Amino acid sequence: MIDKLMRKQMTAILAVHIILLAYMAVVLFSGSPYLFLNWNLLLAIIPFDCALLTVWLYRQGYSRIWVGLAALVWLAFYPNTVYMLTDFIHLNDIGNAINSQMQVFNYSLLTGAIFFGVFLGLASSELILVELFPTIKHRWQIVLAALLSFLSAFGIFLGRYLRLNSWDIVSRPKILLGQMKDVVLNQTGFAVSFVLILGLTQLSLMAIYHYLKEN
Repeated sequence: MIDKLMRKQMTAILAVHIILLAYMAVVLFSGSPYLFLNWNLLLAIIPFDCALLTVWLYRQGYSRIWVGLAALVWLAFYPNTVYMLTDFIHLNDIGNAINSQMQVFNYSLLTGAIFFGVFLGLASSELILVELFPTIKHRWQIVLAALLSFLSAFGIFLGRYLRLNSWDIVSRPKILLGQMKDVVLNQTGFAVSFVLILGLTQLSLMAIYHYLKEN
C-alpha cells in the first residue's frame, strides 16, 4: 500500500515537471511576447521542489538543521509563485479587446502560466504546513498560513515595485534590509493596501486548496 502511494506521488511530481517543460516550450517557440513567463515559471518551481526536499528530509529523519535550511530556501522563493498574480499587468502588451486569434492565444498562455505558478505555491505551502506541523491544532495552522500569506505579500510588493529578488537575501542583504526598512517606516496607503489585499487573497486560495484536497 505504501509503495503504491509513493509511486502515485512520484508520478504526480513527474507530471508537474513534464507539464512545466511542455509549457515553457510552447512559450519559447510560439512567438508569444510573454517570454518572461519561462523565467517566472522556473522561479515558481523552485519552492515546489524545495518543499518536496524539506518534507523528504523531515521524513527521513535528517537533523533539524538540514530541514530548517531547506525550509528557509523554500520560504525565500515562495513569494515567486503568488507573485505571478501580478503578471496580469502584461495584458497591456497585447491589448484587452481579445478580438483576434493571437490575442486569445496569448491571453490563455498568460492566464494558464499564472494559474500554474499559483498552484505550485499552494501545493508547496500545503506540504510544508501539513507535513512539518502535523500535530499542532487547526487554528495554529491557520495562524501560520496567515503569517505566510502576509509575509509573502510583502515580498511580492518588494519584487514588483522595488525590483528586489529572492537571491538578494544572499547577494545584496544590506540593500534588501534597507529597502525593507524604508517600506516599513515610510509605509504608504498603497503599500499597506497591497499587502492586506494580496495577503487575504493568498489566505483565501490556501483555504480553497486545502478544502478541495481534503474533500
